[in-house]
Amino acid sequence: MSKKTVEGINKLLLSDGKSAESLVSKTFPLHSSYYESDNHANIGQLKHIILDFT
Repeated sequence: MSKKTVEGINKLLLSDGKSAESLVSKTFPLHSSYYESDNHANIGQLKHIILDFT
């Protein structure tokens, strides 16, 4: 997963006024492209594993 892709996602979230939901890289032993985002209404925290098929 390209760092540029995550930066693009976070830029879109910022432009939509949802900067608090930005993706943050976290350590996860089973996958290198693991991210978490916080402050989702009614959910709290979402966990993301981003797959790159290129």
